[in-house]
Amino acid sequence: MFCFLIGLEYQNIIIDNILKSMKKIQEEETEAYQEEMHKVKQAIIDGKIYVKVNSVSHSGMSRRISFYMVEDNTIKHVTSEVAWLTGWIPVGEYKSRGKWMVDDGLFVGGCGMDMIFYTLYCAVPQGVEWNQHYNIL
Repeated sequence: MFCFLIGLEYQNIIIDNILKSMKKIQEEETEAYQEEMHKVKQAIIDGKIYVKVNSVSHSGMSRRISFYMVEDNTIKHVTSEVAWLTGWIPVGEYKSRGKWMVDDGLFVGGCGMDMIFYTLYCAVPQGVEWNQHYNIL
């Protein structure tokens, strides 16, 4: 009904304005996301990441790990960002290929090695020198 009340020219102008607004919002969100991911990546590289192992399975084959960093004198929960940096879980999702995130951390399967180091190693781009240090809470 709305389409018939205004001319086609005005409809196209309105649609163009809506699309421009949506594109601008998307660009701002992408820029903010990239900036946040860069901060987390830099915290890992500098060894300024804090880690808490929330639970270990009875078999010892998996654990739930939470990741934190300090930003503006506050502790920030960055488990999602670390999971997305590893590539184990697609950006914006919380479950993929046997890995998933819940309120009490990222599910990481494996044993026989330092699984925290492994997770952080997977989050840092190959070829980048990093501190290889983390702080356990």
